[in-house]
Amino acid sequence: MKIKAETTYNFENIKRHYFFETFHGNLIGAILFYAIVAFIAVLSIVNIIATGANIFWLAILGASLYYGISTTIRPWLQNNNRGVMYNIKNIFYFAENSFTFESENSVYSGKSKVKYGDIYMVYETPKCFYFYLSKKTMRKEAKVVMIEKSGFFAGTPEQLEQLLRKALPAKRYCVRKLWIF
Repeated sequence: MKIKAETTYNFENIKRHYFFETFHGNLIGAILFYAIVAFIAVLSIVNIIATGANIFWLAILGASLYYGISTTIRPWLQNNNRGVMYNIKNIFYFAENSFTFESENSVYSGKSKVKYGDIYMVYETPKCFYFYLSKKTMRKEAKVVMIEKSGFFAGTPEQLEQLLRKALPAKRYCVRKLWIF
C-alpha cells in the first residue's frame, strides 16, 4: 500500500498548527479559554469604570488582554518571522513500519525517517493529522508534523488511519472530531 501526502506550510497551515498545539485539539477548552478571558476583560473594564483606575483591575485587564491577543496574534508573528521555513513543502511517504518526509523550499531541504514505534502521539482532526514525534513535543520542545487530509496524492486519509491504528497502540491514536481547524 503506497500512501503519499504533501503539506505546504503557508500562513493558513501555520495558524491551524498553532491553534491545535495550543489547545491539543480540545475545542471545548479553546472556547472556555476565550470565554474566561473575555469575561475577565469585561469584569475588569466594569470595575475600572465603577471604581476608577485601580491598579489591580488594570493589571487583570492587561493580563487577560495579553493572553487573549497573544494566542490570536502569535500565528501572524510566526508567519512573518519564519525565514527559512517560508512556504516549506513537506512530502510524506508512508510504509508499513515507518514514514519518511522530505522538506524543501528555495533555501532549505532535508529528509527524515520516523518509525511508527517512535511516535509519541497522533491526533486526527477533520482536516489534518498531527504527529507528535516525542513526549517532549507536548511541552513544545520537539517536532510536530502536520499533514493535511486534502494533500493526499496516493492513497487516502482513511488508508493512513487504518495503517496508523494497526501500527500504534490505541492510546497513541486520538481522534478529535469536534476540532474546527
